[in-house]
Amino acid sequence: MSAPILPEVISKVSKLIQDENDLSNLDNIISDLSKEQSTIDSQLKIEQERHLQQIHIMISSMQSANKNLQDLKYSVGKLDELRRDNISNENNKNYQDFQVFDRSALVLKNIKEIEEVFNNISNFHQNQQVIMKLLNDEITKDENGELQYSTGDNILIVHYHLTKLRDLQDQMELMSQSSSLTDTRSIVHSLSLRLSDCIKKFDHLLSIIVDSILDFVESGNFGFLIKVVKVIQYEEREDLKVRLWNHFIEKKNNNIDNNSNLENSRQSKIKRSHERNYKENFEEMFKKSIEDRFYEMLSSKDISIFIGEQGHFYYQTISDYKIAITKCFPEEWKFFPKILEWHQNSIRKIINSILDSGEYGNQQLSQIIDLDYENKQILKQTFKISNKEIKNFRLLPEEKKKQLLNDSLKENILSTSKWMDTALDKAVNKFESLSEEPSDNRDDRLSFQVSQDVMLILSSNTKNIRTLGDASALIQYFSFFANEIMRKFQDIWVSALDKMTELWIISRITDPKIKLKMNNKSNYKINENIGYLPRYITNLSNDCLILTDALERDFDMITSGLSEINTHKLIELKQIATNHSIELGTYCLQKLSSLALQDYGPIMNDLFTKSWYKSSTIIDGVLNIIDDEYLMPFIDFSYPELLVSLFDFITDDFLLNYLKMLNFKRNFETKIIDCLERDGHKIMDILQKHDEDGSLENKMIIMDILIELISSNKDNENEFIEKWGIALSEIYDLPIDLLRIIIENKKMDKSKITFILGECSELCKQSMSGHIDQPPSIFRKFHYSPMK
Repeated sequence: MSAPILPEVISKVSKLIQDENDLSNLDNIISDLSKEQSTIDSQLKIEQERHLQQIHIMISSMQSANKNLQDLKYSVGKLDELRRDNISNENNKNYQDFQVFDRSALVLKNIKEIEEVFNNISNFHQNQQVIMKLLNDEITKDENGELQYSTGDNILIVHYHLTKLRDLQDQMELMSQSSSLTDTRSIVHSLSLRLSDCIKKFDHLLSIIVDSILDFVESGNFGFLIKVVKVIQYEEREDLKVRLWNHFIEKKNNNIDNNSNLENSRQSKIKRSHERNYKENFEEMFKKSIEDRFYEMLSSKDISIFIGEQGHFYYQTISDYKIAITKCFPEEWKFFPKILEWHQNSIRKIINSILDSGEYGNQQLSQIIDLDYENKQILKQTFKISNKEIKNFRLLPEEKKKQLLNDSLKENILSTSKWMDTALDKAVNKFESLSEEPSDNRDDRLSFQVSQDVMLILSSNTKNIRTLGDASALIQYFSFFANEIMRKFQDIWVSALDKMTELWIISRITDPKIKLKMNNKSNYKINENIGYLPRYITNLSNDCLILTDALERDFDMITSGLSEINTHKLIELKQIATNHSIELGTYCLQKLSSLALQDYGPIMNDLFTKSWYKSSTIIDGVLNIIDDEYLMPFIDFSYPELLVSLFDFITDDFLLNYLKMLNFKRNFETKIIDCLERDGHKIMDILQKHDEDGSLENKMIIMDILIELISSNKDNENEFIEKWGIALSEIYDLPIDLLRIIIENKKMDKSKITFILGECSELCKQSMSGHIDQPPSIFRKFHYSPMK
């Protein structure tokens, strides 16, 4: 064995060889170096032999110590046997005589534990390498897509070695707590650091297995999963032991000595000092694995991903989980409800993120509600979830659903109100401005588009509400629409009609002073296009007719598919809604009649005057206005079914105002009967062409009654009473005021008037009581109101 060149030798050589003259001494130098080398080698050999001799002595000592240790173990074991035999001997009552055996046994126990700790520490690195290699092998299989075909044996081996090392760690930690040596704590810390890597990698492999559980189901490799579950079951039992001992010790914590004995007993029976929570971590891995699969869906906030194939895949995934759990997991774990709940919670998070953002419409809300319903049905049918349990798995709790429906309903109600206000403002402003001349085209009837706007608002919001699939919300919305929106619609238009009618009346006043006074009182400015008003009202009445038909049609369509109770409610709401439209249309026709009255009214002031007796132009002028300026244009620019109603209003107002002229108390001339008959014929000749249902002919009976009463002998009270009775048989609710004004115009005595009115009033009461269920006639509105 050659010794290395020492730095001192090199230094000497460097000093010797400094120039060419020194080369002559080279042989001497070589000789000196050889001698130096021989000396060094001799010294090294002596030192080596000395070290080898020491090693032999150490080995001999260790062998001797081991032999002595084995002898001691054997001896103490014998002592322990003697101790147990003597303790169990009932004849031996003096336990103190055998304390030596207890102490000897304790010595042996400590020696065994020290030996076990020593052996485990000695083998720690080797076991750690085995663990890491097996774990890396399994992880490599996963990277190569082969883990689902693994036997799973490595899992059991890894767990066995890892458990031994973790038990050692716990044992060393307990020892370090009672040890005063810093080296002990250092060793424990070092072991913990190295063991931590093994634990992390084992947990990582478990998480990979959990993520790949569906792959194991696909490959049918349930044996692998069973081995994993067995590991978790073992850990669960060991943790249970720890909990039970902790609980038992807590119960005995009042006795310190006893508590100390329990701790010692626990250490001899349970190798771990605390729970390792494999079961809890295992469940958390499942939960996180499921949540991670839904992360992108949660970020997108798009629930439509569960419609169609994606939804089918979702339930297929749960079915695969159920297969794995049924085949591999212990029944007492009740693991499938947890899997199902974690899946459902992930969907709930997506739903809640959508709802919490507030950025959703009725369409998306409808999808959520439909998904909740379909999800409930699938869980009940596919996974046999009972009605009692299904509440725990609902995606949308019933209270939340009601709140969302209510919020959506409020939003639609608010939207409807704003939309209707805008539409009405636009239409009413156009109506009141009279800015456009009505078209002569028959197809241009809907100048205000009232019906279109109302139905567009209704259909749009109804569609939104119907998508929610909740009949209650639909009924509530229609209740709001029928009772509030249509009421507002009617009230606003009635107000506009009243305003424009007042302007029409002012425009017809010929006296400048009266006109100015009326204008100032109303605060309305006379529009130069006021002549357009009848056509404007005609168009509005057309809209009301169209709106009524549209409301009935849409309401009838909506009732399909509803329950009988909801259908009945909807029919009631339809009636309320259409009544508002019908009443407004009726009000339009009434206003047209009142406009006509303003035009022909002044002419009728000459009734029963000398000019009326002498000429028929008065009644001709009135009838021409009614026929030429109102009825005929209405036929041209309105729907035929409206003419019947307008004709009734106009003829009613005309006949009432005809009778009203009697209140002037003008003298009846002898020609009055002829003049009345003349007017009656003219009325029928001109207006009968519009009398489609014979209503005018029935009303003209009043002319016959008027002629009969006027032609009665004023000295014969009974004749008046008899004719009045006949008149009541024709028109049961004729007011007594009509008879009174006729009698007074005939200049009869007051006593006779009083007698006749008294008798005829009784006839009126009898007639009214006999016709309670019949509708009132227009003539009931006649009042006694003498004019000056």
